[in-house]
Amino acid sequence: MNKHPLIYHKDGGRETGSETVAISATVVNSLLKKLQDREGDRAETYRHLQHVLQGDDTRLQSGVVNRVLAEVSGDMKAAQGAMNNVTAAAGDVLVALARSHFEFVMSELQGHLKTMRGGACQEFVLTTLSKLASSYALRCIPFVEMTLLALHAMLRQVESSRILRTICSVLEQWSRAINAYFNAWEQCPFPRIGEKQLCEQVYSLFCHAVVNWLGRHKKEEDKQAIFGAVTAMMAVVLHDAQHQDRVWKQVVWLLQQYQEVQDTSRVTESLHYFLKTLEELHAVAPKDKLHAIAAAVHHELGDETRQHSAGHKEELRQCIVLQARIYPEETVTFLLSQLSSENQGSRGTALTLLGAVARSDEPAVREKLPLIVEAVQPLFTESGTQLRRALLGFIKDLLSVSIPSCLAWDVVAHIFVEFRRASDRLAVEDVQEERDLQAQCIGILESLDLSVEGMTELLWPRLLQYVVPAQYCGMLVPLLRCLQALIERQKQTEGQEDTEKPADVQEQAKKPTPQALLVRLLVVAACDQCRECAVAALQLLQALQSRIHSSLRGLWPISIPCMLQYLEEKTEGFLDSEEWQCYLLKFLTESVEEMLVDQPWVVCLSRELSQQLSNPSSSAEDKNFLYQALGTVLASCRQLTHVQGQLLKYLKETDATSPCDRQGIASVVSYAAERHFYLALDAMRKFTKWLITFDRCRKAQKGHQRAQATWAAAMLTYGKVALHAPKSELLACVEEDILANILELFHACRKELQHKLALLNGIKEVTCAIQAADTKHSFRLCKKPEVLEILLDLMEEDACDTPVSQVHLKMLQLLEQLSTLKPCMDWEYRCSQVAVCCWRVLSCPPEETELQSLQTSCEEALGQLVSALLKAEGTSSAFADVVSILLCHLTSTKAWERERALQVCAQLLGTYEELFKCSRERTCSQFGSLVGVLGPLLSDSQATSRQRAGACLSCLLRIQACGMTKTRRAVLQVPDCKELCERLKSTEDGSLCEEPAKIAKGVCQYFPQGQARSFMDAIMKTFECANEERAQAAGDWMIGFLEACGKEIRPEVPEVVNILWKAMYTMQQGTLRDLLLKAARLLAGFHLQPVVDSLLQTELPSERDMVQLWRSLGSSDLGPQVLRHLAERLDKAPETRPLCNDADQEPHRLKLLCAISEVVSALLTAEAVRDLLPHLLPVLLQWVSNELGVELLFPPLSPPRGLLLFKDMGQEEQLCGLYCDALEQVLRRCLDERWQQVLFRHGVWPSLDLPQWHCNSVQLLTSVLLRARLVSRALIQTFLPWLHSPLPNLQVTALAFFAELMKDPPAEGKDLLKPLVRLFLEKLQHPSCAVQHMAARGLGSAVSGLPKKVQKHKRSIVAALEREMRNVDHPEVAAESMLALAEILAKQTAKGLGGAFRRIARSTRKFLDAKQEDLRFAAFSLYTALAAGAKDNLTTFFSGEVEQILGSLFLHLQDPSCAVSSVRTP
Repeated sequence: MNKHPLIYHKDGGRETGSETVAISATVVNSLLKKLQDREGDRAETYRHLQHVLQGDDTRLQSGVVNRVLAEVSGDMKAAQGAMNNVTAAAGDVLVALARSHFEFVMSELQGHLKTMRGGACQEFVLTTLSKLASSYALRCIPFVEMTLLALHAMLRQVESSRILRTICSVLEQWSRAINAYFNAWEQCPFPRIGEKQLCEQVYSLFCHAVVNWLGRHKKEEDKQAIFGAVTAMMAVVLHDAQHQDRVWKQVVWLLQQYQEVQDTSRVTESLHYFLKTLEELHAVAPKDKLHAIAAAVHHELGDETRQHSAGHKEELRQCIVLQARIYPEETVTFLLSQLSSENQGSRGTALTLLGAVARSDEPAVREKLPLIVEAVQPLFTESGTQLRRALLGFIKDLLSVSIPSCLAWDVVAHIFVEFRRASDRLAVEDVQEERDLQAQCIGILESLDLSVEGMTELLWPRLLQYVVPAQYCGMLVPLLRCLQALIERQKQTEGQEDTEKPADVQEQAKKPTPQALLVRLLVVAACDQCRECAVAALQLLQALQSRIHSSLRGLWPISIPCMLQYLEEKTEGFLDSEEWQCYLLKFLTESVEEMLVDQPWVVCLSRELSQQLSNPSSSAEDKNFLYQALGTVLASCRQLTHVQGQLLKYLKETDATSPCDRQGIASVVSYAAERHFYLALDAMRKFTKWLITFDRCRKAQKGHQRAQATWAAAMLTYGKVALHAPKSELLACVEEDILANILELFHACRKELQHKLALLNGIKEVTCAIQAADTKHSFRLCKKPEVLEILLDLMEEDACDTPVSQVHLKMLQLLEQLSTLKPCMDWEYRCSQVAVCCWRVLSCPPEETELQSLQTSCEEALGQLVSALLKAEGTSSAFADVVSILLCHLTSTKAWERERALQVCAQLLGTYEELFKCSRERTCSQFGSLVGVLGPLLSDSQATSRQRAGACLSCLLRIQACGMTKTRRAVLQVPDCKELCERLKSTEDGSLCEEPAKIAKGVCQYFPQGQARSFMDAIMKTFECANEERAQAAGDWMIGFLEACGKEIRPEVPEVVNILWKAMYTMQQGTLRDLLLKAARLLAGFHLQPVVDSLLQTELPSERDMVQLWRSLGSSDLGPQVLRHLAERLDKAPETRPLCNDADQEPHRLKLLCAISEVVSALLTAEAVRDLLPHLLPVLLQWVSNELGVELLFPPLSPPRGLLLFKDMGQEEQLCGLYCDALEQVLRRCLDERWQQVLFRHGVWPSLDLPQWHCNSVQLLTSVLLRARLVSRALIQTFLPWLHSPLPNLQVTALAFFAELMKDPPAEGKDLLKPLVRLFLEKLQHPSCAVQHMAARGLGSAVSGLPKKVQKHKRSIVAALEREMRNVDHPEVAAESMLALAEILAKQTAKGLGGAFRRIARSTRKFLDAKQEDLRFAAFSLYTALAAGAKDNLTTFFSGEVEQILGSLFLHLQDPSCAVSSVRTP
């Protein structure tokens, strides 16, 4: 039990146990129960218990403590004293428990330690003892004796490296605890234990370790553990004087470990511990050992083969610092000796250690500083990077302590020398090491502590000499801040700014002049890349105001704070460089005006500016500001002779080959012209004359670069002078004295690139100056046409396959500016400008990335030019002209050209939108053509093109929607364009989120009337120039347009059809042709008649494209309607046929026939053809009949089966054949295969257009139609009017049709045929023999089909036929009449004929021997019928007739005609 009320920690603190909050018994008991029940992970449970014990200082009940100790002991025994996860966690629990119950824990461990004597070592017990000594050093002292005795007994039992390392750890921690006791024994409540007693106990262990362990173990871990334990014991033994010699002998061994072990950080730690103990004891050390320690540390720190950590290096430096505190003389002497080493690394290490020693600021070391600085100075000229870095580090350490100023100034100056050396090398080669050295120099200056004694006297005013030289610009920020702080400290300490310094100090300081300081600080403040520099420079200026000039005391305290506030309001990235420099120049002007009374000072200021301009190390940015500042000072200078001399000097002597100097010449003259305008103009005129004269004298010298650059500078300067000239004085002389000289210089020079740029810049600035001065807009620039001609010549100078340059960009910008000046050029001339500029900018091929931004700028400038010209003209016709120029670029095959043209088009549309809102127009005149081009570009391969096309379409829609009133939009049900514009902008990776066809339908709802043709023309151009993907998109837009606007384009249908037809004729790609066919079908769906009529008016009807077009229409749902209209057109053709074919009508009929044939062949179903058959059949048959030509009588006999008559046919017969072909095509779709074969076998189609076989073919055709049930009432009604036609051919064809129809009339049309019997009787008296012929045949057919009707008119029919059979002038009519009588007699009896029977028999007998085959055939056929019908009293009569012709009957059997001989005789 603890007898003391206070518990002491390692650090001497104390804690009260009775007043703390009790640990929750529930938590501890639950964890103990978990351990006892063997639940869960025991290691995790121990860690949880450790956490609880560490967080609470309350003393536990003894029972709880014993339970904890019992569990730990049990786990230790189970592990047999070895370390594992569980025992390691259990040991940590004991350490945590010892915080409040130290005696309990130590007693438990001591008990285990006793059991280890003579037995095996328990690693768990030793490790826990080591941790206890490390955590509770002073509380372990009462247990030291028994612990060390136990350890001494176990030293001979070490069997493994692991046990060795564990014992070494115990020895090291308990030795350190003893050493801590030596230094803080007063804090311990127990009686003091003598040092000698403790040292003796440790000494015996130390001797054993030295004898038995040193040098016998090879493992790295073993070595580390051994020298850690030995060093700790050495520190204890060192307290006993009689054993110090033995200790110093082991120091050499410790230093040797730097060569033995790989990780030397443990060696350094042990050495540092030993030296610290040595410092506390104030012991005397042998010099050789001190030298050995310093040499070892120096070597180790400088050993580049070892990768030391930053902490290890710092600990090595602290070893030297400790040694220097104890023995400064020896340590410094050693380090200074290393400065003369030939090894650069050794010298650098010595410098590092000297810096660390100096930084310690020990009194003994401070006395050595002069000696150290003097020894270091010879190294300032070294060139090695490592040594230079070490020198700078030494200087930084040195300046952190107080040092005599005279001695340290060379050290401070070396910082700037080193920075300049690095800058010089970087100017030749970019080396990172030099950049690091520069950063180190800046860091030293930034870290200067001005509060160090003597620092102000050291630095002021010496640092001023580094402000002006440009070589030190990289150090300006810390330098300026340091100077400002120095001035402030002077004010605080001495009460005034310009305290006089000792004479020797002022002589050594190379102070710059006030003008030099002012100029340099203004240049630094003008740097926009470093806001810190500007702030520091202005603050220093404010501090130095009285040193610059006494007149500034009233101005600068007001102006400079305002400038600082301006900088504070502007962040680094938002500081406008040009605006800030203007602010500074205004500040300079105001400052010079305050000093006008002191003109010599102002002249000196201008000369100082000239001097700094001549400094080759000044950057381009600095020189640019210096030129402007010089011009500003000259403008305020009142010594005009000096001003003119300076202007001519810079004009003639400055090398203008550098862009900075060329711009600088213009700046000097132009800024001076603000207050000395005529003086500057006079100087420029003199210089121009001198330049032209000088150039003429040097004509023989070619390629004089400086002279050519001077020409460019002169032109540029004229422009700057105009820009800075007083507005009230400019217009009077701008044209003759400025612009004319610019043009004269350009015409006289060699027109190189720099001259072109100078010309453009000069004219541009002259134009800007005129615009600013001409507030009434009344000035007329008479040289404007001349300037425009020069610009256009320059634009056309290069081919379009070369990339654009700055010349083209500036020309475009200048053309835009000139467009605002009077006089205004006519629109045709300006339009030609636009065409040339578009050709040059849009057509050039793409270039590398570095030129891409220039190309983009040119495109934007071109768009601004076009917009400016359109604004100036302000008419729709002007807009249409510009659009027509852009269309050829928008439809280009080159992706980059389309993308650029879209950019210009977007700007153009934006301008036109503004103009359109102010006009009274209702529609955009180019809406159709632009939509036709922009729509397909929404599917362009380039994402940028797609986005730009969408933007252009959105703008175009807004324009058109603006013209459409709300009422009209409501009537047309057009959606709001805002929604459509949003859809156009909704892109994913540059592609529209929805199908182009949907967008097309939405856009096309805004189409104005009368622009269908322009839209289709634009679409066709896209077809011709685009790839397959964009062509498909163009097709989608075309289809969408026709679907949305097809109904409204009726007047333009012929033109649209013509465009489609021409496209079909020129395009051969299958996909595109399908789109065109689809478009034709859509258009026909809205306007069938105009589309068909337009197609019929096209040329080349037999072309494959036209055939495909008709078939496309036929295969659609419109096929039947198209076919009907074609039939109507054919029907409406002139029916009268002159003797000679009408040349105008025949091609039209040919087109009709071709169209009908193709449409019929393409119809989806035969039902459509059948439905139209009553219309088609008569029409085609009518034209077949009309084209037969002369009237011929037809033989009564049918031609032989399969008869095909081919012969050379003229145009008439060819035309008739086309009608037959068309008719054949129609019937082929209506008839089954078997009926088609019947027609083919009987040769109907070849014979239908032959006059002699026409009627027979018609009859056969009619017969097939009857059997196929295709003869309808409508068809019959169509043929009936033909019977009364004035054309005999039509009557003949109709009679042939009805003659066949009479044989078996259809039920639905039978009533229509009954009146035809009387009509046939009437036709027998027709003048035409062919009509009589077919009328007789019809009467014969009526006997079968209409027997009752024939019986009713039997007498009349017989009488008429009897009359016609006697017509010997027309044997064909006579023969047909006899055949008709034969049919009547065969189907009806002869009763009731009376005398007619006898007359017919006698008349027939006359034809039995006729020469004509047809007459004989008809006579024998009739005679046979008469014989069959002779009954009763007619039998005797007929028998007598037969006896008279008996010879003829016998001869009949041998008739040469098979048809005649086959007739059965009575």
